[in-house]
Amino acid sequence: MASLCRKLKLLSSLQGILEVVNITSHFQRHKQNLEKIRALLVDPTDRICYEKNIWNLGIIDNVDFKETTFGYGNIFDAIRENATLRILFQYQLPNELSEIIEIQDKNKQKLFGQNNFSQQTFNIFNSVFEQLLTFNENLTPNYRSDFNENDIRNQIMTHFEGSFNLPPPNVIILDAENPPSSDSAVHKYLEMYKNEIGMENNEYINVVADEAIFRRGISYCKTNQKTKMILGQWHTNKDMMMALITIFSGYGIFNMAGILGIRFLDKLEKGVDFRATSRVLELIWISVGIAIHIYVKKKKQTLDNILKEENNCVKVWYLYFQWASYWRAHWFGIRWEYLIYNMKV
Repeated sequence: MASLCRKLKLLSSLQGILEVVNITSHFQRHKQNLEKIRALLVDPTDRICYEKNIWNLGIIDNVDFKETTFGYGNIFDAIRENATLRILFQYQLPNELSEIIEIQDKNKQKLFGQNNFSQQTFNIFNSVFEQLLTFNENLTPNYRSDFNENDIRNQIMTHFEGSFNLPPPNVIILDAENPPSSDSAVHKYLEMYKNEIGMENNEYINVVADEAIFRRGISYCKTNQKTKMILGQWHTNKDMMMALITIFSGYGIFNMAGILGIRFLDKLEKGVDFRATSRVLELIWISVGIAIHIYVKKKKQTLDNILKEENNCVKVWYLYFQWASYWRAHWFGIRWEYLIYNMKV
């Protein structure tokens, strides 16, 4: 007993022994009851900030709980419990939110089609491919091939700087009631956000959710202009992937996937596995990008002239390279901002 008391790492073992012999059991029960009482008395809304330069970002999500081990049979048939998570992130902005919104309304970019940012990003991707290929007329072949997809990723990441220059947010876990399995339940959650942050004082809130909750909340946002639903960025990225597969399914994208060794093309078409589908489309994007730049170099022309050619095959896959570049830029944006946020927090 004396040795247990001297070593700090063994104090938990000492406490376990005292509980087994019922020496400290009543203290443990008192501690648990005290934790329950404090949990019931706490009001998370007391931590909400109400300054005018606060940007409120809400998150509604369902968290699934499952057993650590399963018996024989299909693990997807096992009964799982779930809990609803409702969080509020409050970011402190350098200016009032109303001023920032007014500036953005004046400098609105095109919603559809190319804008300056997308064109600059596409030009950066092209410069990365040209830099890694390093065309040289004195070599045979006249380009380098000693690089892989990781080199392309690393080169692209060097051209982007993290724009997350805000201090860590004020994070509040709020009460959640019934699961958001109906329109009325989702609307009630959004109404709770509205009452908690006091949106009558020209406050705004953006609520991020998965696709099911996002669709249920759209009707509420139509009558409440200061509440905006945002589809989770991983869901958005997956929708972009599925759009690429649908558009180019009639132009041989599954044949290219088969060349890469993909066997279950029906799973690829449905996007069953996000990581695997993303990986396949990325490899096709890299292959097409390299082929397009080699083709342009041999023809001694620029990428802008491809769409003016009569070769429809080249034009189709140039469009894949261009549109997939926008999808990859979105993916890089998610990963980069996530990394910067974790480093700051």
